[in-house]
Amino acid sequence: MNKVIKSLVWKVLQQYSSYILKLLVQIILARILIPEEFGIIAEISVFLALADTIANNALGVALVRKGDADEVDFSTAFYGSLLIGSMLYLCIFLGSPYISRFLDEQLLTSLLRVNSISIFLSLYLSILNAYVIKNFQLHKNFISSLISSVISGIIAVILAYAGFGVWALVFQNILLLLFNVIILQMMISWKPQRYFRIEVMRQMFNFSWKYMLSALLGSLLENTYNLSIGKFYGNETLGYYNRGNTFPGILIGQVRIAFNTILLPVFSERQRNQEILLESIKKATHISVLAVFPLVTGMIAAAEPLVEFLLTDKWLPSVFFLRIECIFYAALSISTTIGCAITAVGRSDILAKTEFFKLLMTIISIYFFHTYNVKSLCLIRVVIALIAIIYTVKCAGKLIGYNFGALLHDIKGPFLLSMLMGIIIYPVNFLNLTSIAKLAIQVCVGILVYMCGIIIFMKKDIKNIRAMAVKQSFAKGEPRSDREKFKNKDKVW
Repeated sequence: MNKVIKSLVWKVLQQYSSYILKLLVQIILARILIPEEFGIIAEISVFLALADTIANNALGVALVRKGDADEVDFSTAFYGSLLIGSMLYLCIFLGSPYISRFLDEQLLTSLLRVNSISIFLSLYLSILNAYVIKNFQLHKNFISSLISSVISGIIAVILAYAGFGVWALVFQNILLLLFNVIILQMMISWKPQRYFRIEVMRQMFNFSWKYMLSALLGSLLENTYNLSIGKFYGNETLGYYNRGNTFPGILIGQVRIAFNTILLPVFSERQRNQEILLESIKKATHISVLAVFPLVTGMIAAAEPLVEFLLTDKWLPSVFFLRIECIFYAALSISTTIGCAITAVGRSDILAKTEFFKLLMTIISIYFFHTYNVKSLCLIRVVIALIAIIYTVKCAGKLIGYNFGALLHDIKGPFLLSMLMGIIIYPVNFLNLTSIAKLAIQVCVGILVYMCGIIIFMKKDIKNIRAMAVKQSFAKGEPRSDREKFKNKDKVW
């Protein structure tokens, strides 16, 4: 198995193990806490997510992309990131009283100031993650995330049962990052040294500022909905939206993040040969939707028994949000893969323009439609994501040659098969059974239908996956020329 596939497997395992554990903890906490408390945390997350996005994408992405990053680069990025984090924390600390007054929630001041400590931990973790990604040591990330998720989750549940309320969620976030940093630092050989070069930092920032701006606009876009729902519809509605967003955000969103983390350095290595890059994009897009689409249709079909069984009846209003967010994350997974390729060829400014357009459309839609109902805002959010895909593919077609025809070809099979699976399992909701029985039937039948469909209609995918797992296209040395690489298409991954 080559290093890329190994890294992808470990990244997916790391993402899913830590977030599934986090999901289990959130399920337990949802049974203890009330929707309003989750709404308060969602409001805090708006501002912390913006700060984390700036911090994590400022220099860490440049380290991953730089092929010959050395000790000076890593240490410079570390100290530069701490400087950025200090400025961010100061802004949040001084601005938290004004945020509390704007949202009419006085508790937010202390919650924001305490939870903002996590910015420094996120910064440190971003540098450590860059090291393990560049050295293909993602199994270490998996181990540290797994252990820290278990420890922080147990402590959070204990605090919730002890009556700490919303503070249990705050401490869970801080402890998760703290233990992750400590464990990962113990497992790798790199440690910050006394190196700091202004010129090195300037070079890294020259690349990363556009990527950071794109990520910042995306984060601002994502969290504008949280802020708007909390402001116009109250913390209870925001709590329902937050819980509905959790399941697709973890199960689907983490596939997207895992692919994004691995594909950026892979595409960057192949940016000089457009034929090889194009073939890699096609395979990456096809495999990502092969994994994402069945999750989307499965959760949409089984949303009601899923929420009823895991979160109890008091969270049933979140079913609509869960279904609409599934469609949103499916669209986002497509644009993310193509966006990685655009970034790899040095046009991260296109992603920034796309996110700015999405943010502008979001603000306009909120201004005109917030007087209707919250469902209208969520539906418009999906429409904007679909428009963004059209623009991204149009740009990719000009830069790389990946056009709408190629995209439709890559997603057609998984889409049709997933729709068939969803149509078959949805009627189970009307059976006179308990929620757990409905959910069990839908999961089992859904997996059976989808796997049988792959075996019958998509034999080529089985061949490609088997080839990636067995042939070791990188492990036995690189082909002698780029042209030879392209001839062996099954090995180009």
